Amino acid sequence: PEPHRGKRNEPAYVREVVQKIAEIRGIPFEKVARLSSENAARLFGQSSKK
Repeated sequence: PEPHRGKRNEPAYVREVVQKIAEIRGIPFEKVARLSSENAARLFGQSSKK
């Protein structure tokens, strides 16, 4: 994310990235977060269902 440019990327920045994607796409933060989790689960072969 821009405020951290030039620094090492950290998992703690994911929330900021999701927020920016939601803003750009014009969709709710929660939807971006859900879709990202589902995509990661498919990529790594794990279920996102609890």
